[in-house]
Amino acid sequence: MSGQQARADQHLFAELGLRTRLFAQGAVAWLFGRGGDPFARLLHSPWRDNPYPLYAGMRAQGPLVRSKLGLLICTTHDLCDEVLRDRRFGVRKSVRVLR
Repeated sequence: MSGQQARADQHLFAELGLRTRLFAQGAVAWLFGRGGDPFARLLHSPWRDNPYPLYAGMRAQGPLVRSKLGLLICTTHDLCDEVLRDRRFGVRKSVRVLR
């Protein structure tokens, strides 16, 4: 097998792995949505077609809501603004880069 073919195969396997992970994550989010998680419901139809009742339900739980998916959701503009401006929150550099 040539080096070029090996790289092409490696790329194919990496892409297949990524697609599999994304599909699995979508399936898990859909299942959590079916179970009533409001954030997961925002990601999928039919719930995302009218998100306003979901927004209202999350806001009724308080300014910071934990999704069953483990995510924290800011439900007020003030808290969202505070988090986005806080240097303790940010983007981490990835350990590896997908090519």
